[in-house]
Amino acid sequence: MYCTVDLEPAEDHRGSVPKLNFIHPFAFFSVVLRVCVQFSLFVERLFDAKPPSAEHPWHILLYSDEVSPGNQLSPANNRKIQAIYWSFLEFHYRLSDENFWFTIAAKRSSELKAVSGGMSQLFGVLLKRLFVDEAFELNGVSFTLASGRRIRIFAKLGFFIQDGGAHKITWHCKGDSGMKFCLCCRNVFWAESVLGLADSDGSVVCNATKVSELDVATSAELKEAIRRIHERRGIDDASIQEVREKTLGFTYMGYNLMVDPELDDIVQPAEQFMHDWMHCIFVSGVWNICFEMVLQALRSAGIRDVYDTLRDYIKLWCWPRRVNSGKLHELFTDGRRKKNHEASKFKCSASEGLSLYMVVAVYFKVYGAICAAELRAYNALCDVIDLLSSVARGKIQPQQLQDAVERFLDAYCTAFGEDYMSPKFHWLLHFPQSLRDAGTLVACFVHERKHRMLKRYCNDIRNTTSFEHSVLAEEPPHCYFICLCGFLLCLFSVAFMMLLNTSVMPGYLPSDLGYDRD
Repeated sequence: MYCTVDLEPAEDHRGSVPKLNFIHPFAFFSVVLRVCVQFSLFVERLFDAKPPSAEHPWHILLYSDEVSPGNQLSPANNRKIQAIYWSFLEFHYRLSDENFWFTIAAKRSSELKAVSGGMSQLFGVLLKRLFVDEAFELNGVSFTLASGRRIRIFAKLGFFIQDGGAHKITWHCKGDSGMKFCLCCRNVFWAESVLGLADSDGSVVCNATKVSELDVATSAELKEAIRRIHERRGIDDASIQEVREKTLGFTYMGYNLMVDPELDDIVQPAEQFMHDWMHCIFVSGVWNICFEMVLQALRSAGIRDVYDTLRDYIKLWCWPRRVNSGKLHELFTDGRRKKNHEASKFKCSASEGLSLYMVVAVYFKVYGAICAAELRAYNALCDVIDLLSSVARGKIQPQQLQDAVERFLDAYCTAFGEDYMSPKFHWLLHFPQSLRDAGTLVACFVHERKHRMLKRYCNDIRNTTSFEHSVLAEEPPHCYFICLCGFLLCLFSVAFMMLLNTSVMPGYLPSDLGYDRD
């Protein structure tokens, strides 16, 4: 189950050949299907409802992010790891459960410097194991269920779900700090960039607010761009190469997924690139900026005590038990107000923002006549968040989301202008197309919860020579032991109610646990 492969070292690396420890996805999935009866029942029902084939395969989702265990303030936190998880798009609403995401690899960030291409090569190695060595899409892989039934699953690469930082180190795109900050769009550049200043015909868009304004590149065009950078390196002057990289939006980092010939038919970046809406909205994102801009507008309008009244208002709400109500009102202290003003964004965690955004919208109803344009923009953003939060229920249409996004961006530019828009505002325009392609949008709240288990073991492991192997040997079995215990507890509860002759309300037993509601 545990595999080790050699990696291609970086050009300036002098030392032993870097290695990657990972869990073979098929072996692990096979074990879980045989051992966890209820998970096996779930997969069996899904298989019967939507049987995969070579013509209609399931879709593999890949997620990666940096996890920071250990001392967060350490100047050299060598315990930081790049975690990679995978799952099936067809799991649908179960994708919000961390037990339905499987850990495949965990590589220390400090060791990635010795690897050519960094995270890009890690994904390349794993994708070759899935789709080149095993031909998951063409031949499928057979698994044995807990019932003894044999099934064959066909799957292809679906989507990479990542935040901006993970996209940058995986695809080697310039990211938020580059002149061309969007990998997918050919015509979107920073207004301060050379192209933004020199454009005379309007082909360069700096602050797009409509999907129709975007010139979205194809996968072939993206691959051609990175190939040009690789082919001309060492031939042209460094200054010319630098301009080329800025213009095309990519950086040469050695290995790149898009120039690997073995993955040419598998990796299609334009179709597989998906932003995470949690980071887009709540992690120094659109809501944090828009909320702070509204608060500043209210102060400029003469309402000086808005933080004090908000703090008292938050205290009045009866919050669910999962929300620490004693903490939320502390986000509106005088010290917080000063820091938020200096940063031009409201600082809080993503879960706190998700809890606050609608409660604050109700509070802002009092000031609707004072800052009408600003509050109109905030309410439009709340509509977007409502739609994004409801996508998993399968009721939101892509055009409905697109209309809400464009309505918000127009209202925001009217209220605050285009100068106060970060690249994450642009991400919003790509969510409707991602919803069309995938049928859903995945938020990374689930992955942040899963990170906690990795941190639990990374904090205690002292053996640096086999750090990654130790983490992978401890974390996945623990997660699925908890999952198994949860299912057994559910079984015990049902059996206990049946013994007591207690009637079970319709809908109490979820269908994916393998029970008939009769």
